[in-house]
Amino acid sequence: MQQTNAAEEKVELVISPSERTSLLGTGTSPGGSSTSHAAAATDSGISALSVSFVAALQDAVHHSFGVVAVDVWLMEGQNLVHANNGWYRDPRASCHETKGGMEMSDTTMKIEEQREALSRLEDPTHPAYIPPSPQIPGVGLAGFYWKNHPSSTRRELTWRRIHSISSDPYQPHYERMNLLELAGFGYVTGCVFDLRGHRGVVLYLARESAQVEMLEDEANCEHLARSADLIGALSALLGARGRRLGNRKRRVEGTFGRARKVLEILRAFASSGEGMQGEGCGQMSQRRDERRRGRPLPQRAMSVYNRAHQSMIVKADVFASKCHAAGGAVQPPSRMVASELRWTFVGSFLTFCALVALKDIMYNWTGELMILGPFGASICLQQALTQAPPAQPRDALYGQTVSFVVSVAVKNIAIHSGVPFWLHAPLGTSLSITAMAGLGILHPPAGAMSWIIMTNGDFRPFVELNVSLWVTFFLCILGNVIAIIVAVICNNLNSRRQYPIYWRLCWW
Repeated sequence: MQQTNAAEEKVELVISPSERTSLLGTGTSPGGSSTSHAAAATDSGISALSVSFVAALQDAVHHSFGVVAVDVWLMEGQNLVHANNGWYRDPRASCHETKGGMEMSDTTMKIEEQREALSRLEDPTHPAYIPPSPQIPGVGLAGFYWKNHPSSTRRELTWRRIHSISSDPYQPHYERMNLLELAGFGYVTGCVFDLRGHRGVVLYLARESAQVEMLEDEANCEHLARSADLIGALSALLGARGRRLGNRKRRVEGTFGRARKVLEILRAFASSGEGMQGEGCGQMSQRRDERRRGRPLPQRAMSVYNRAHQSMIVKADVFASKCHAAGGAVQPPSRMVASELRWTFVGSFLTFCALVALKDIMYNWTGELMILGPFGASICLQQALTQAPPAQPRDALYGQTVSFVVSVAVKNIAIHSGVPFWLHAPLGTSLSITAMAGLGILHPPAGAMSWIIMTNGDFRPFVELNVSLWVTFFLCILGNVIAIIVAVICNNLNSRRQYPIYWRLCWW
């Protein structure tokens, strides 16, 4: 009961800005009384749902393990916008934690730093407050989980370290995500909901000291997933009810406006009644017919034209905003620090030395040249973009295999079908990239290897013995294995790096 009363004091509409504008309206209506009645109806109609929404956020946090905060984002157009009153942090739980061996002064400084970060996240009156600006898919925590959420039939949640997302070189800089890490939040997961077109993502935040095994417990994940469905349903209902009440308010205002106009017309007729007496009904009907014949275009045709014109303008605006990368607080990634640059150089240098030695050994043994071009991109991923999915061993090995199989198959079919040679490379490489993306093992260097295979003029089909092609594939896989081994050793010797972030070599 105490929690409900506290929630009632600060509830707001959980709708997007455009819905809030249509609900509350702008300006004043004639007479003023219709606006006040509609506003009163709006407040009474949404207060109970707003309290239920806040209670759903509290219930999701209080009855889960390790979760201390929840954050709700709604998809509006092309951007994710923060839901009003969509942030809740359990006041009973503290994100502050102290590590053994830290002196008292360091501990106090750490706690003050975390409190300062929380204030910048939650207190709009703070001088350095960072508001939750809109996020485009792929940017920020909400954008990350919106872009990478699994299919709707799967209910398991993926917990990740906030640091692994914020330090991802593929992830643009987003200030609030860094503040969450400074505030003591260590893990995050997201659950996407889609209810009849009302879409969004619910983020759950856990402490740095939370046990991952308990966070990933099946019952805990099921509770969080169902809670996200409930939160999404309540926000969808609030938006629909807000629009309905807004429409009713506009209808009331329109009725009062029409009544006022009728009264004004009657007043005008009453004041000029003498002039109207000399005019017969036949003359009035004749003038009405003349006005109808004078219209340049039918009103219905003009309405269709206006709707089509407006639709084209909206689509052009959306296209232009995408081209200008508008809609999110996106910044280029920061430069790598000097200590990381040293590790990147050492790892890359050792890998290239090992590959050159392998090339010489295999050439003396088999007489075949090893293609080293695509390995430049592979080593760049594994030594400089260690958190990127294309850099992981699973994507490197399986991506190269799928790309090779698809390229060889397309090359054989193209040769036997009489496809022009200039179409071989575009067709085979495009199909290889599509196959890797469809299987979730996208590896850019494998696309380069596919292009090299498809542009090989000495390619011989399956009906002939083509030992050279299979030796090339074997050397490619062996080179990737060596590059992975060097990357695992060099990156994990660095305390600020981890490679790989997953193996998942078993397909099932």
